[in-house]
Amino acid sequence: LTGPVLGLFHSHDEVLHKASYYAIVMSLCLPARTLMGQISQFLSANSMVKPEAVVSIFAATMNLVLGVVFVLGWPIKGFDGFGFKACGWVTVSTEYFQLIVLWFCFIYLQQIPSKIGWTVSSYSEITKARVLEYLKLYVPSAMSTASDFWRMAVIGVFAAELGDDDVATFNASYRILWISLTFVGSLSFSCRIRLSAAVGAGDQDRARHIIKLGTGLTIAILLATTLAVLAFTRDFALLFTDDDEIVNLFIDSRLPMCLTLFFMNLAVFLEGIPVALGRTKTVFYAGVLGSWAGQVPLSYLAIRYWKHNLIGLYYGVAGGYVLLTVLLSLVIITTDFHAVIEEAQRRSEVNDEVDNTGL
Repeated sequence: LTGPVLGLFHSHDEVLHKASYYAIVMSLCLPARTLMGQISQFLSANSMVKPEAVVSIFAATMNLVLGVVFVLGWPIKGFDGFGFKACGWVTVSTEYFQLIVLWFCFIYLQQIPSKIGWTVSSYSEITKARVLEYLKLYVPSAMSTASDFWRMAVIGVFAAELGDDDVATFNASYRILWISLTFVGSLSFSCRIRLSAAVGAGDQDRARHIIKLGTGLTIAILLATTLAVLAFTRDFALLFTDDDEIVNLFIDSRLPMCLTLFFMNLAVFLEGIPVALGRTKTVFYAGVLGSWAGQVPLSYLAIRYWKHNLIGLYYGVAGGYVLLTVLLSLVIITTDFHAVIEEAQRRSEVNDEVDNTGL
């Protein structure tokens, strides 16, 4: 669907072709990424984060090495690499190799799942009712992720129409946003684990405390990060380039860029809270509204009728994240924790286990 979606926004043929090709190749890694994510979540829920950390280091190293060799052709003499065509294949290969390493080292050799009470042979536990219950949570989450990727692809198309320097600045500055997301994402992941445990234990007060504490820490981190980027924009720009035009674009667009940094990361953190509470469908609806009723039209209107430059684009992107932040905040504030706990216990079949033990 990447080609048709981008085609709606009159993307250039060359850009459309490359985007469609990249999306098709990257779709091949979805099975590996899904399995990797589920296994990692299973281990993390049992307070085992070392396997994912080790495998992530391996994957990052492998992705760098394969990229340098097959994309750039270094250090092979007379070989210039395959360029853009190899980028997606490098990522796909890395995804499958890290899954193989995780399975071989931690599941096959160390037998971690069986040590914590689950074996691969426990197929009797996989019932139709449980699969359907899982799909009710998984499908909205997957669709939400797909919507986010399509939305960013469209924003990238808007950036491409501004000019080469604007595209370069946008791509480089977005790396800063993603670096910040590493810290917030880690905090969000930890908060989700703790929150899920509190909900599973039926402790409403602890669940609320975790949400307040996690949100406070996230805002504190984001304030420090945003102020640092705002104060040292030139220094951050020089990490990517020494081109005066691009550095000046960094500086000129620093305010909307910092607003985007703050609200993008805050929205990502807040998004994890309803997910941990089992409200993935609500998160999907909020994400669709924030993206396609907020960020995309605001960005289009901003660069078309206000400022046809990176400043206008970033204000549009920031506006979409503000809308998403408001929607997610309302979802969290209006959450009925008693109903959430009952629903979680029903999914976990807690009442069934109590009945079977005769207690």
